[in-house]
Amino acid sequence: MGWQPQQEADVGLNRNFWHIILATGVTGVGDQIALFARIWAALNFGHHGFFVAPTVLAYSLPMVLFMLVGGAVGGRHPLRALILAGLSLAVVTVALGGILPLTPAVLITASFISGVLDSVRSPTGQSLIALAVTPNHLYEANRIRQARFQVTRLLGPVAAGALIGVMGVRHTFLAATVLYLAGSLGLFGAALAQPLTPGRGVDWSAIGRGWRLIRARSEMFWMMIFYGFSNFAWLGPLQVGVPRLVRLIFHSGPTMLGVVNGAFGSGLLLGTLLAGRMGRDVRAIRYMFLFTAASDVALGTSGFQTNSWGIAVAFFASGLLFAPVGPLFSTYVQSRTPPDTMTSVLSFTSLTLQGVQPLSVLASGLFSGFDPRTLFLAAGGIATVADMVGFTWVNKIMGRQVGGTET
Repeated sequence: MGWQPQQEADVGLNRNFWHIILATGVTGVGDQIALFARIWAALNFGHHGFFVAPTVLAYSLPMVLFMLVGGAVGGRHPLRALILAGLSLAVVTVALGGILPLTPAVLITASFISGVLDSVRSPTGQSLIALAVTPNHLYEANRIRQARFQVTRLLGPVAAGALIGVMGVRHTFLAATVLYLAGSLGLFGAALAQPLTPGRGVDWSAIGRGWRLIRARSEMFWMMIFYGFSNFAWLGPLQVGVPRLVRLIFHSGPTMLGVVNGAFGSGLLLGTLLAGRMGRDVRAIRYMFLFTAASDVALGTSGFQTNSWGIAVAFFASGLLFAPVGPLFSTYVQSRTPPDTMTSVLSFTSLTLQGVQPLSVLASGLFSGFDPRTLFLAAGGIATVADMVGFTWVNKIMGRQVGGTET
């Protein structure tokens, strides 16, 4: 049975909510810095930035393999799971910063371990926000969570680029270690407002419950599928192509790469703030794929750019247009999911959105000898077509569910 809020419990976005937002935001900056540092270090090996693709692939593959397991592990004790995974990531980054040699094998291994840990952190971290507030405040909480995430997407790469430029890669990994420790330890004392299924250990049955709930809601299922197609088109080119383009073709340094990556986050942040209370209108989810398609077109224009600043502008515009999608999708899924199945359902949605990443990265790696701008143009076209088909199909399903009338 879903969460039934009591009047006295419906306290809105209280101090506990902001406690969780701040602590996970600190580790989020650590995530961005650590990822940036691994990719920049990988650029130093091989021809045409060959080791960027294997490094990113090593991170994304375990996310696919273990995401559902991660959802089950974190289902009953999301705070504990998030804290332990964050502290484990601190161990990985301190090893890269001061103990292990930064060889391709070490970077790939560290990326794999990080991917395993994030297979727990991804669905658990998303469910944490949904379980910290009552349903009346889901959209507002998700909008703030996305704004927080975009702040990390802006600050993390820019800070990492500056840190590498001034102190080098190893000290940058140590900076990520400090943030992982601070954010993970900062979660102690936080609490969840909504009740979870009582019991100990791992709730393996939640995996089946989550899948049955998704299949029972065909519009949610197809949203996930078409959203996944769009991610397939873009995840590889963005993670493999952008570092190669900035470093190897435009000959810019780590600070410029940080600015380019941060531009997308800053566009998302501004767009999230401008989106206002859009998600409170249930009809707004119908336009999710229109926002995504517009973002695809803007991102595809980066293929026409001739310098890093032009790419940064295109990324900013794309983030601005894409901003409403995250809160709309998250709120729609969470509002239709009972608390005892929340982490499992979000592990399925995360798996669908991230599961295509290894294939996308692999495809981008196979074409690493091509100018990345060609990949951006191709990705923009493929993603736009997928999103327009998704818009038509999902709206057809939702219209059929209510007898073809607007609700």
